[in-house]
Amino acid sequence: LVENGEEVYVKIKSNMIWRNVEAKNVIGVVEGTKYPDDVIIVSAYYDSWSPVPALSSGADESTAVASLLELAKYFAENPPLRTIFFVAFSGHYQGLAGAREFTEDIIYNREVSTGRKIRIWMQINLDFSTDSRRLSLLYAGHFYSLYGSLYALRLSWVTKRIYQGYLPALKSILDFYEPENSALSVYRWWASVPIPYILDSEPLFAAGVLAFTLRSTETFRGYWNTPLNDIAMVNLEYLKEHYLIASCIIGGFSNEEAWGVSWGSVSPSRSFSRDKPALITVKGMVTTYNISKAWYSTIPGAIVRVNRPLTPTIPIFSAYPFTSIYAITDEKGHFEIHGIPLSYSYPQESIDGYGTPQVYWYFDAWVIGDDGRIKYAPDLGRYGRRFVSFICTALAHPSFINTVVFKCDSVTLFDLINPDTVSSIAIPDPRMPRNLYQFNLVPTVYEFATKSIPLHYGTIIDPYNDVGMAFSLPRENIFVLAGDQILLVNASENYPEGYGCKANIPTIYSLYDYARDFYYVSLNRYKTLKSFHVESKSAEKALNLSSLLLLKAEEYLEKGQY
Repeated sequence: LVENGEEVYVKIKSNMIWRNVEAKNVIGVVEGTKYPDDVIIVSAYYDSWSPVPALSSGADESTAVASLLELAKYFAENPPLRTIFFVAFSGHYQGLAGAREFTEDIIYNREVSTGRKIRIWMQINLDFSTDSRRLSLLYAGHFYSLYGSLYALRLSWVTKRIYQGYLPALKSILDFYEPENSALSVYRWWASVPIPYILDSEPLFAAGVLAFTLRSTETFRGYWNTPLNDIAMVNLEYLKEHYLIASCIIGGFSNEEAWGVSWGSVSPSRSFSRDKPALITVKGMVTTYNISKAWYSTIPGAIVRVNRPLTPTIPIFSAYPFTSIYAITDEKGHFEIHGIPLSYSYPQESIDGYGTPQVYWYFDAWVIGDDGRIKYAPDLGRYGRRFVSFICTALAHPSFINTVVFKCDSVTLFDLINPDTVSSIAIPDPRMPRNLYQFNLVPTVYEFATKSIPLHYGTIIDPYNDVGMAFSLPRENIFVLAGDQILLVNASENYPEGYGCKANIPTIYSLYDYARDFYYVSLNRYKTLKSFHVESKSAEKALNLSSLLLLKAEEYLEKGQY
């Protein structure tokens, strides 16, 4: 149609509905013949995701849980000395929800954590993809980023048995690539995995269990979560090799006569020790400032987002979306999150000179209306974040948090780029999603009439896609300033200082709008200076060039030549 010169109109409808869904972890038990109270967990996750769920079979992604089923079948027929729990986790992409809840309900169960009923020593988690022949032994991932020399040392007996006992025995009958051992190097805890990842072994490792994952390495998994991930993408030869390595390691540990570690060194605890982290529960509520009673009212049905910000002052999070935890408040406006590490669990470099952890968990909340628009947004104003901290430094179990929202209208901001360099406002490190090479643009909301920061306002920015939003009270007239480079006031030739933005009018602003506003404001202020005989030929030259470029931009815009 476009080639024939016809106009084409496209309407995209987004029907994203947030709701609580109950999922199940599936647990199968093979009881040990000699040490039935000593337990090893063998696990894999069984769910997937796709932008087009009906067109994504997730075939290669299912190789780990398929191997789990095959292993369960084998060990059921050939019971080992120790009991094995075969666990298929749900909620992998929902912030490791299945593994976190398993840790809370099972690992921290008093009968288990004290060892009175059973003793869970180890977790061997499987995360296979068959586009690579090589595996890695990983103890840390990007969900918690719990790494360090003392943590790696906890696995020293485990890695010694694997690399000096089990694998050499397997090598005598099978030619394979030896799994890379990430516990050998503090600074290479991700081994040779070239993309961000999260592991279902992270929560159990954080609780003190000897937990690690056998994950395919040296692969980007580029076709995962797409319609291309069908059975034709599965390399059965590589899968067979992965399976045999895993079965060798599982068979070895489950049939060990004696463990090289004590129960006290792996028993779960809520308190922190130098070589053993701990997980806690955070309880909280979502509130809004009620001016009629001069205090806060709770908000039911709010979506709570939890993540570690890159800085304590700016809520910018990892580029990898699956490290966020979400919850929805109950009818009283309360919520509860399991599986937050004690802040002292993090590496020594995260502790400041006063012994205070510098690791933060940021809690904010949102209310989405039936029409898909944001009805309540995080309140960064006088009665919001300036008064009530959204940061939880988890120092005890349980910890408590209150996060504040306000009823709002919104303005959408596209093309949040740095005009000086015509580049993205943030350049992420592709290997480490929590690292930004640069970040220099934070939008701020102002009342247009008073040129002051409102009592209630909010902003959100996605620096990885150069998109942001500004929030104000309903029908409030505002303007937005981002750094000293982007100005949005709705300026024109007749109103060179602008007339503000009405947030209740659905409007999307782009780089053209910022350039136009900057030009008209600058031109008007230069004219004012010139009336007092303050002149600059270079400024006039720049303004004239800006005028020509804006006219050119408008010409292309009218023709649809973007």
